[in-house]
Order: sequence, then C-alpha cells, then structure tokens
Amino acid sequence: MYNVAVRVTRDLSKAAGSAYPSVVDSHSPAARLCKKKRYLKTKRAYRAAHLEQARLSNRLWARRNRKKKKITSGRWWLRNRARLLKKKRRYNVLHRAERRAYDVRYRAEHPGRYAARRTIQNAVRNKIIAIPRGCQTCGERWKLHAHHPDYRRPLVVVWLCAWCHSEADQRRTA
Repeated sequence: MYNVAVRVTRDLSKAAGSAYPSVVDSHSPAARLCKKKRYLKTKRAYRAAHLEQARLSNRLWARRNRKKKKITSGRWWLRNRARLLKKKRRYNVLHRAERRAYDVRYRAEHPGRYAARRTIQNAVRNKIIAIPRGCQTCGERWKLHAHHPDYRRPLVVVWLCAWCHSEADQRRTA
C-alpha cells in the first residue's frame, strides 16, 4: 500500500499544470536549498563580513533583554524544568474544557481536514504508509508534515518540512 500512495503522489506532482511544481525538481541543487536555508546562508555571510558589529549588537541586546536571555538559556530551563512542567500541567488542567470546546468546534468546521489527518495518522501508525527520510521539496530531514493537496483523497500526501508546508499552504490559499 505504501508504494502505491507514494507513486500516486509523485505522479500527481509531475502532471502538467500541477499545483506543486517545486516537487518536480526536488533533486536539483537549487531546490535543495529552500528559502530558509538560503536566508540563513546570507545571514551567516553578512555576520562573517561584519563580525565586530554583530558582536556588539548581540551584547547590547543581551544587556537590554536579560530576562528573555535567561528564559531561553538551556541551562536555566534544565534547572527549572520541573517547575515549568508543573505550571504547564496546571494550565492544561484549568483550560481542559476550553481546549475540548475548541477541538469540537474545529472538527465541526473542518470535517474533511480532520478526517484526512486522522486517516494519515492511522495509516502511519499501522505501517500502511511510512514517513520518508526527507522533505520532498528541499530534502530537509527533520519533522516532516503530511501535506494534503486534496482532502478528499487522504492517503495522497506530499511529505514536507514545516517551512515548505507553510509555503504550500500559502500557494493553496493564493
């Protein structure tokens, strides 16, 4: 079943006039560098060229935002992990009814979306479909999302990284 679903996805993406033309050229070097990676590459190049200015800017930001820096620090989070998790659990207990109401409302407003999401989750859990090793657009190997080009066919998905998935959704709405 897995091979059929993947073949269908690839055949759809390679069809003439496809809504997802970037999937066709997924093996080209330009496609492998998605927008995020190109942005980070230019940011690193700028930082290397203006190293002293960047260091000064970072020091000034750290002085002005000590609390933010402390919270985002990994060591601080590890030291306070138990307290933060307790706070998160308490919040979840207090807002359980609100969350449940939101979930019910979402399912009522988007029944096709919800059904497609559950179908793909069950298929992955039951090993009918396996998650590929990388994004089908850029090749990113971390936290892939199942993008449904058409919710009426829930097993036809394109596996994308978060960045490419948001771009695909923007193309769909535009």
